[in-house]
This record gives sequence, C-alpha cells and structure tokens, in this order.
Amino acid sequence: MYSKERKLIKQNIRKEEQRLTQTQQALTKQVKSAYYNFQFGHAKLALYQRLDSVFSNYKEAATLRYKTGDISTLEKLSSTSQYHDIQTRLKSVQSDLHTYHQELQQWLNTEDSLAINNAQLEPLEPSSKPDTGMVGQNPEFKLNQQSVKTAEARHQREQANLWPQLEFTYQDQRVQSVPGFYGFMVGLNVPLDFWTYDGRNQAAKLKIKQRKAHLARVKNRIQSKLQQKWQQYKKYQEQVQYYQNQRLEQADKLMGNAIKQYKNGSITYPAYAQYVEQAIEIKVDYLNKLRNLNQSVVELEYLVGE
Repeated sequence: MYSKERKLIKQNIRKEEQRLTQTQQALTKQVKSAYYNFQFGHAKLALYQRLDSVFSNYKEAATLRYKTGDISTLEKLSSTSQYHDIQTRLKSVQSDLHTYHQELQQWLNTEDSLAINNAQLEPLEPSSKPDTGMVGQNPEFKLNQQSVKTAEARHQREQANLWPQLEFTYQDQRVQSVPGFYGFMVGLNVPLDFWTYDGRNQAAKLKIKQRKAHLARVKNRIQSKLQQKWQQYKKYQEQVQYYQNQRLEQADKLMGNAIKQYKNGSITYPAYAQYVEQAIEIKVDYLNKLRNLNQSVVELEYLVGE
C-alpha cells in the first residue's frame, strides 16, 4: 500500500515537472517569435530609411529643376507626393517596430531598451525534416503521456486499497514498573466499505482509458500539425529562394535603370516613381516571405521540442 502511494506521489511530481517544461518551451517559442519579428521590423525600417533618403534627394532636385524650368508642375508635385508617401510608410514601419520591441520586452519580462546586433534578416532552417518519431519530444505530448502514467499509478493505489493489509506492531511494556516485557502484534486491516473502494478503483481504471484516448488524439493532432507546418515551410522556402535567385536582382535592375533613365531625361518623374514603386514592392514582399519562413521554423522547433 505504502509503495503504491509513494509511486503515485512520484508520478505527480514528474507530471508537474513536465508541465513546467512545457511552459518553459512555450515561453521560448514566444521569445523566438518576438525576436524574429523585431529583426524583421529593423530590416524593413532600414529599407524605408534608404528609400526616404533617395526620394528626399530627388524631391530637392525636382524643386531646383522646376525653378529652372526643366520640369513641369506635374512632375514637381509628383516628386513631392511620392516623398510624403514614403515618409508616411516610414512612420508606419517605425510604429510597427515599436510594437515588436514592446512584445519582446514583455516576453523577456524587462523594461530595458533592447537592441539588435544584426538587422540583416536571414532565412532559418529546421535542424531536420520532422517525422512521426519526433512527436514523442513534443512538450504537450510528453505532458499528456505523463498524465497516463499518473492515472495508472493512481489506479494501482486504489487497487491496493481493496485488499487486506497486514500490520505489524512492536510493543515494549512495563508490568508493575518492571521493564522488559516485549511483544509483537500482527493484524489484518480489512476494508469494511468495500463498495466505496471498488467504486474508486473503477473510476481510476476509467480515467486511464480517458487519458490514453486523449493522448492518442493529441498525438494525431501533433502529427497532422507537423505535416502542415513542414509543407508551409517548404512553400515559404521555395518563395524565398525564388526571390533570392531572381526577383531581388530584378528589383535592383529596375531601380537602377529607372534612376539612370530619369537622370538622362529618357523618362519623366511619374514613370521613374512607378518603376521604383515596383522595386519597393518586390523588396518588401521578400521581407514578408522571409518573415513567414522564419516563423514557420519557430513553430516546427516547438512541435519537436527544440
């Protein structure tokens, strides 16, 4: 009886330890996610700061060319409008970065100002392709697995209560103030309320079935989620590689050619602004896809207990 009770206590302790581990791993996931959002915000800010500098210079140049009569009022207004549009976007990006900063502070439980050493956003890679065997390392699965073990230990304890328990008692007595009278007593502790104990035993047995059924559902859900997240990762990986191999180079050429043609007078400012806007969209879209890729890796790492 006492050994069963000790076993139940140990399993309860292990369950709480596993619950703590799950909480810690969930916190690690949130910190990672917040950090990569913070890094994404810095990368996006750096992009718009460069654009702000470019359009500021062209706005000033357009103002001078307008005064000398080299460009029309429409072109001057277009350059000013484009510059103000970039400034508006820049402020929005700064606001987003402030939000990312606050989220990271929250998960790190600090009020200190946080800085980032590398604002260059790089694609993450999972340590390996997930398989069904990795489900066993998932923190949620391990917690529910321990719940089954705890339920089994409780059932064993309740089963022990159904059986008579031997009791041994040692006595050292005095008779008329004379010591040295020793005795042993052996007793049998029989549960009188058998049906109450049997009801508890049956309830504990049913709890095991419930825990095992829930564990099976958790396992299937995690396996399905692993497959979904892996497919998402592969999709984002292909998109990022496509941008790295082609689209980013196209954006640089688009912007470079637009600058050259506008300087030599081959195109008007509205046409120049349109080409540059296309290049901006490509670069921003790349950052968004890179962010999605990294967040999918964070999810995969959590699902396999990393």
